[in-house]
Amino acid sequence: MSDPELSELLRRYFSAELDEAGVALLLERCRRDPAAARALAELTRVERALAWRHAGRGGETFVNEVLMRLGPERGKASGFVRAVLDRVRPASPRRWIAVAAAAVLLAVLGAAALWRIGEGPRPLDARVVEARGEADLLRRGGRLEARDGLDLVEGDALRTGADGLCEVRYGEGTRVRLFAGTEARFARDREGQRVELKTGSLRCDAAPQAPGRRFAVATPHAEAAVVGTLFEISASRTETRLHTLQGAVRFAAGGRSVEVRDGALSTADARGLRSWEPVCDLDFPAMRSLPAEMEAVFCPTSALHTPSRRVVPAPDRVVLEPRGLGFVNRPGDEKNHGLVVARLREEVGDDAVVEATIAGGAPWTLGLSVAGDSFEGYRAIFVATAENSGITVDSIWPVEVAVLSRSDQSISYDRDRTLRLEKSGRRIRVWVDGDLRIDAEVSYPLSEKRRKTAALSNFGGPPTVRSLRVWKRPAP
Repeated sequence: MSDPELSELLRRYFSAELDEAGVALLLERCRRDPAAARALAELTRVERALAWRHAGRGGETFVNEVLMRLGPERGKASGFVRAVLDRVRPASPRRWIAVAAAAVLLAVLGAAALWRIGEGPRPLDARVVEARGEADLLRRGGRLEARDGLDLVEGDALRTGADGLCEVRYGEGTRVRLFAGTEARFARDREGQRVELKTGSLRCDAAPQAPGRRFAVATPHAEAAVVGTLFEISASRTETRLHTLQGAVRFAAGGRSVEVRDGALSTADARGLRSWEPVCDLDFPAMRSLPAEMEAVFCPTSALHTPSRRVVPAPDRVVLEPRGLGFVNRPGDEKNHGLVVARLREEVGDDAVVEATIAGGAPWTLGLSVAGDSFEGYRAIFVATAENSGITVDSIWPVEVAVLSRSDQSISYDRDRTLRLEKSGRRIRVWVDGDLRIDAEVSYPLSEKRRKTAALSNFGGPPTVRSLRVWKRPAP
């Protein structure tokens, strides 16, 4: 069996070594784990048959009789309870000779016998190669702790908690990495291996598949099918999001499909499929200075909301540190405090997706901007401090703050966060860690002469930005 504690309880139970406290522990395990209850019910049934028909017998006939009895019939819950109650009562020495014989035989047959107990689903050529934090295997109504080396069978699901991570490797080399807060079921269909992503995010490094075969990831909204590539896919209550890191993925939803190539992004929800082409993918901890495609500018607080506002270059306001990109801002110092903006030099367009990962551990505020920089475009201001928390979508064009939408749902700074802002037509949507927080239509007018870029900005407690990704609408 795959659970050493349960195996030992069953061994001692069938060898009459289990006291009343041990029986109570076994009952509790079976109450929490239906798979354990089924195992004990079937083994009890087999042992009883052996006790009155085969005590003292051996050889091939004895083995065949045991295997025959481990067939499709399942032990009922009421029969299981009665069997355990019977075991608490004293048993005759003769009966325990048969019990011991059954225990020895079952230990020898081990995996084969227990596989037959469940009318076992077919094994997958896949196993868990890494499990960290809170990670569980869900199998036929039961739950086990996921651990390295655990082989998967058809229908198994893996679920990770807030600090969990789990990686599965297939025999042909494909790797599937489940990030925190993810649940996925592993199966196969006529065309190849299949992962059903219920919620959360995973990364798939799919090895080249045999001719006519594919590897697919399905979500409640869409399906991604590949023959060999590297991609990330996430599913929430409202959408599925696919980011192809290398190669190409066929992404289908609602009767429509698109090919998502290197670096591109595609999303699927109730409104259908949308595609975005990559603009930048920046890993700030790997850099020593602001990349050439970005520039830093600044406006002090004293002039920020006045007609005389001037935006000036400020390369010294952005610093690159081992953990990522930081801002130099000094709240309370009127001369040295203001709005610091790190923006893309080139235009992105009216519609874009901006995504940033923020390091946890200290309070922070950060703005993401689309359809212009943080002075002329639409901003999503994320606040994660002890005193305040939430998101505001606004614009400071031409000078005053115009609040367009807001969410008071809290954002904690205890761990890394992934923030995303998307503008598509007149609709703006904002996510935190894949959770949709704002979905609003905006009609606030912006300057016709603005440069339609994308930006990061800071006004309050400076954050540490680990990464920045930007996508834009592909040309018609």
